[in-house]
Amino acid sequence: MSQEKGKKKRGKPHTITASGSKEQKEKRFKPWNPPSKQLDEYIKRVMIREAMRVVLRVILKNHVHDFDNQMRKQTKVGLIGLELTADLAQVSKMWWDKDLATRLQEMSIIQKMNKRYVDDISMAYKRSTRWTEVQESLNL
Repeated sequence: MSQEKGKKKRGKPHTITASGSKEQKEKRFKPWNPPSKQLDEYIKRVMIREAMRVVLRVILKNHVHDFDNQMRKQTKVGLIGLELTADLAQVSKMWWDKDLATRLQEMSIIQKMNKRYVDDISMAYKRSTRWTEVQESLNL
């Protein structure tokens, strides 16, 4: 067996397969290993949460925008022109609204209305004797 100087026999060259494009499920999923055990709902939710956290972090850290015909990487928070920023803010505001409603309920304050439009909040509540106690304790 003769080989040229400096060359080693390395075997078959690498190839890229695209089994994901096959129509038949058996062929499409053949390269995938089945899970060794079924995951419960909690673990699935944790895995999805972590995947979303990674994806969002990458998107927010690598946002580029066009300014003066130049592509620039956004360096500060509050990404301009990225709709995802507004969507994330909406989600966090919904969590905040839920937390506020829970805390008001714990203080026996009845919410009659809690409306939000982007960052404007309109609230109406019914005073209770507990609210008067809270006001006095906070020196309001």
